[in-house]
Amino acid sequence: MESDVYTEVRELVSLKQEQQAFKEAADSERLALQALTKKLLQSEESTARLPEEIRRLEEELHQLKAESHRLEEEGPSSTPDALDALQEKSQGLDSRLQNLEDEVHSVQVASARQSDSLESLLFKNQEHEQRLAVLQGRLEGLGSSSEADKDSLAGTVRSLGEAQLALYGDVEELKRSVGELPSTVESLQKVQAQVHRLLSQDQAQAAHLPSQDFLDRLSSLDNLKSSVSQVESDLKMLRTAVDSLVAYSVKIETNENNLESAKGLLDDLRNDLDSLFVKVEKIHEKI
Repeated sequence: MESDVYTEVRELVSLKQEQQAFKEAADSERLALQALTKKLLQSEESTARLPEEIRRLEEELHQLKAESHRLEEEGPSSTPDALDALQEKSQGLDSRLQNLEDEVHSVQVASARQSDSLESLLFKNQEHEQRLAVLQGRLEGLGSSSEADKDSLAGTVRSLGEAQLALYGDVEELKRSVGELPSTVESLQKVQAQVHRLLSQDQAQAAHLPSQDFLDRLSSLDNLKSSVSQVESDLKMLRTAVDSLVAYSVKIETNENNLESAKGLLDDLRNDLDSLFVKVEKIHEKI
């Protein structure tokens, strides 16, 4: 009995440690999820600005093209100042285009990292669900074992009480049968008193001490169940957040598609700007 108590106490301690480790892991993943959500919102904001920036660059590029055509038509009559101004505007546009290309690349890298983080979080969430299921199974098994031990102890106490009553009846019958033998009766009475005292001590030890151990174990078990319930509640919150993150994954994919489209437009702008530089150089050579 004592070894069983120690075994279950060790099991309770092990479960408590497992529950604490699980809670720390869940808290860590919740923080990672919050950080990922923040980064995703930042990526969405950056992606949302790209179309407007590209539109402005296209307008300025069209203006530079028109100005370069005008200077090309004017030929030698074009003033050096006008040519210098065109070159300066072209260089400024090139610098802005380069910054925008860098920003697109940065957002693409961030989007790829977000996708990886999303997969990692989903995988860890599945692991947490499996660990919680194992933890709950061990907890239920421990509870069943404690209840079975408690029932067994109660049965032992009942049997002991019944045996005591039966023995007392036998002694009374013996007293009636040997009433003519006072010395024998007196001896039997002493035996009865000793047996009664021993049985009372055994009953007290069986009912009081082990039951206190069981109360302690059941109290620890209730506390552990409460802790696991809290962890389960935390996991539900994490699942809700992960569900939101799954929805964000669709947005991530949309952002990636938008980035690809923006990159294509930027490539076209880059080609047009390179052509414009060539034209400006030719005009400069003619002048």
